[in-house]
Amino acid sequence: RMVHPEETVLPLLILPGKAWWEAAMQPGAQIGLEEPFPKQTFRNRLRLSQRNASSEGGTTNSALESVAWLDFSIPMAHDAGRTGWNARMDPSSPWRKHLWRTLQTHWSTLPFWEVLGPELEPLVLDAEPLWHRYVLQLNSWMAEQWGAALPPLVQKRPTLDFSAKKGILAGPGGVSW
Repeated sequence: RMVHPEETVLPLLILPGKAWWEAAMQPGAQIGLEEPFPKQTFRNRLRLSQRNASSEGGTTNSALESVAWLDFSIPMAHDAGRTGWNARMDPSSPWRKHLWRTLQTHWSTLPFWEVLGPELEPLVLDAEPLWHRYVLQLNSWMAEQWGAALPPLVQKRPTLDFSAKKGILAGPGGVSW
């Protein structure tokens, strides 16, 4: 089903993939505030990619198969009845340090790292306890890199599903950041 721009209400995802950004840049796109914090979605999960050094260039199937994937989950505090807008990240886990080290290890050889790494470090290590504020901060930075802005926040339920149950590269929810 084709989603019309005036109907596009996106869930808030952390450093979302290309499909989310394509939808977010459409006229009328919005980020919906009225949703629970559903399990088995990409709300608090990252799938990072880097092409293996041994891969050949180009866009052939073999080049796509040579992409190294790394999954990272942000631990959440176990609050009954939480929503995406009051969900808290687990303060007892050093996940921010682990995420930063993961990004350093995985991306330090890429050409943009020397410029973007120092900008990204304080955002990743920020002590913000609320998930949505942390995510908005990271995603706003990401949008600024392209001279864009995040869509407006609205009191609506998201109309697009970025559920892990649909598969990483399935349909409009493909994660490829």
